[in-house]
Amino acid sequence: PGKANGSLRSSAPPALGHLSHSPAVPTSKEPVTVSAKVSGAADSVKLVYRQDSATNDRDWKSLTMNDNGSGADSRAGDGTWSAQILDQGIDNRIVQFYVLAKNGDQEVTLPARAPKIPAMYVVDDAEIDTDVTSYRVVVSAYDLRSMTSGSSAAWEWKFPNLSNHYKKMTLIVDEKEISRFYSFRNETSWTFHRHLS
Repeated sequence: PGKANGSLRSSAPPALGHLSHSPAVPTSKEPVTVSAKVSGAADSVKLVYRQDSATNDRDWKSLTMNDNGSGADSRAGDGTWSAQILDQGIDNRIVQFYVLAKNGDQEVTLPARAPKIPAMYVVDDAEIDTDVTSYRVVVSAYDLRSMTSGSSAAWEWKFPNLSNHYKKMTLIVDEKEISRFYSFRNETSWTFHRHLS
């Protein structure tokens, strides 16, 4: 009693928040800037990313993020760390990404369940020409493949179209407002309504 337990750490891990990417829907000619707010001590902050795929097994790449006002970072010392993705400018490509911060032997990611559930964006050279609100849903090709019929589905379900399992998605409203932590599912075998939660 009164002594520190075995989980005591000399310092807290970094805290991550306010993940963003810009532009919300880049064209193939535009670099993508990813930023996150980092609080507390951090030995390193990295942007980890890869091309999305139906097999979900492509290699991850990483870039060092900075908060010194150079490169993709717009203001030094404000706690917002940034890096720029330059090599994924392919029309209709979906890119998975997350931020990884380390302090000693401790590390945290944003989104918190990355790399299993990363953030995503899509490259699109087409412009949406409409005067009403637009909703763009970005879904991994792997999750789409999990909903196919028969035993060949990505997740090896015998009846994948009957599954109520949630699949991750990113929602982009009017090509500007980004909501990352949505999911959808086939609600019943009769309606196949995709439920957002």
